[in-house]
Amino acid sequence: MQTNDDVKYHPFSNGSEFDTWHRRNCQQCTKYTFDEAPTCLGDEALTLALLDDGAISKAVADFIGTTDRSTQENGYSFCTLNSSCNHFSQK
Repeated sequence: MQTNDDVKYHPFSNGSEFDTWHRRNCQQCTKYTFDEAPTCLGDEALTLALLDDGAISKAVADFIGTTDRSTQENGYSFCTLNSSCNHFSQK
């Protein structure tokens, strides 16, 4: 049986949405390094999600911050990320 903590959320409907959010948040953050491995949980999880099934865990959604979450009848769960990550620090 799946618990609420096991739910994985899809924050983006496509790669362009990911790219826009990532450029505005991760790439403008003091924690971001372009040529090295991700140093932030949010950056790492979103990048891995982009390369996999597009889903992030509830813990990552909580870390980044969301404005809403919903689960559809087909079992897919979606979330809307805050316009700014909870851990964003402007360069």
